[in-house]
Amino acid sequence: MKLLCLIVTAIIYLHLTITNSYAVNLKDYTPYNYQVLFTNPDCSDYYYPTPMENNRGELVQQKPKGAYCKKQDGANSALRPSSPEYRLIEWIRDVKTKEIFFSYLSFSNARVADALCQAVVERNVKINFILDRRTGKRMANLLINCRPHPRFLTPNLPRVHYRGHEGEIGYAHNKYFIVNPNHQQEIKITFSSGNLSSGTVLHHENWHFITTHASSYFAQIHLCMMEGTLNHYQDSQSYQDFIQRCRQRITTPEEEDIKVFLIPGEGEQAMNTIARSIKQSDRIYLAAHRFSNRKLIDLLAERLKDHESTPVDMRLVVDDDIYWTYALRVPKFGANRSNEQRKVQYLTKYGLQVRYIQTNHSSFLLHHNKFIIFQGERESSIFTGAGNLTTAAFTKNFENFYQIKIPEVVKSFTGQYQHLFNNLGSSKEEMPVENFLP
Repeated sequence: MKLLCLIVTAIIYLHLTITNSYAVNLKDYTPYNYQVLFTNPDCSDYYYPTPMENNRGELVQQKPKGAYCKKQDGANSALRPSSPEYRLIEWIRDVKTKEIFFSYLSFSNARVADALCQAVVERNVKINFILDRRTGKRMANLLINCRPHPRFLTPNLPRVHYRGHEGEIGYAHNKYFIVNPNHQQEIKITFSSGNLSSGTVLHHENWHFITTHASSYFAQIHLCMMEGTLNHYQDSQSYQDFIQRCRQRITTPEEEDIKVFLIPGEGEQAMNTIARSIKQSDRIYLAAHRFSNRKLIDLLAERLKDHESTPVDMRLVVDDDIYWTYALRVPKFGANRSNEQRKVQYLTKYGLQVRYIQTNHSSFLLHHNKFIIFQGERESSIFTGAGNLTTAAFTKNFENFYQIKIPEVVKSFTGQYQHLFNNLGSSKEEMPVENFLP
């Protein structure tokens, strides 16, 4: 019986090896699971003390339901199985999780920190992580002080590494989380627009949860990124050179349905991908937190100006902080600057449709998505990732961007965009005349 089990195991392994060696798309690998989760926070109704007039002269009773939230809405939102935070903690608590690596700009989510600490204490899970050098360190310090139970003779102590702001590198702005990075078969990877903060539940974000074979190009390039930011981070050129060498060492072909762009070094390739998609698409739907990349603005303007010969439906969803820089005549509001609103207004002259998400800026809650949906006759795709639509995101920060052509993923994003634009977003005319938060 024991011999039979060994033979069956060997046959299954051989089958998976042969199957995966012919993979051209991520979904061709075994195992394969790809789920996109949007935060879509479940928030209370927040009414104005007295009705508020909007720019159309109408009286409005409350902030848009689902757009405007408060910190106290976080706990209930996190309990939903559809919440990215719920899924992330599920991955952490899985008994098959032996090792975790993650990299984010910031880490302030206490519920995630508790789950990580519990994994260290109860299961001796090995945890390495990277944060931006200038971020708050409270949760990181709590985690690195967690200690495995004394029964573990070889304890794994959590380690934090601070990166960014040296050698021409800007922010350490990567956003990804790897479960069992050294496993030879199954690897789980999540990448996102959000950080380990309110970005798991209250910001408006997108999170991608992927299970794939360790040999996939997708998995291997994430391991390159991990190694690069751990050991080749001192300056931009060192990182770029390492990533190039590491790509060349990957023996499996790059998947056709998902491409990864690592910054610094591959920003021009990423922008060229966007440029081709803009030219080939008749529907272009953008969602942004920061919106200032001059090259991107020029590409979008050129496409809009060509509307008469090749019609295009172009839309943009952004946080209302951008709007308030204009309405209040201030150079900066929250993280957004007035030049971003000027770029928005420039594009609206040529037909861009804009919606603002009225978030709670007093609690620094944001529309923090960064993605572009491209739809055309030949193909549809998503461009998304950690980086904002800024120049720094394509040149100097540590970033991870993705072009995704997987039909189910494109469909999920398209449905979510309709929700953002039609249900949560407010036009300029629908914005309140005063910046009053209930």
